[in-house]
Amino acid sequence: MREIAPDVAEGLLRSHKLEHEAENLARDISHSRDKKERELLVARLREVLNQVFELRLREPELEIRMMEKEIGDIKRVIERRKENRDRIVGRRVQELIGETQEDLGWW
Repeated sequence: MREIAPDVAEGLLRSHKLEHEAENLARDISHSRDKKERELLVARLREVLNQVFELRLREPELEIRMMEKEIGDIKRVIERRKENRDRIVGRRVQELIGETQEDLGWW
């Protein structure tokens, strides 16, 4: 299982609490007969749902940043391997003909 970043975990917990509040507000709205109270509750429900929306956006945004970092790391490895192509191929030749150097592997 993938580890969750502390700020994402905190956001998920807050999102869950706000969702619970939204459900309670929706229930209160459905039971309210007073127009003014109903308008206030709907306004609060909108605020709460906007907060939930923002919190839920954070997780995929963080995931994208992590993927971009990983892609950058992979690109750097590829460039380094390209720069060292002759050495890597030479070592692979040595491995295949039985003259290996343990610290310099093919992959």
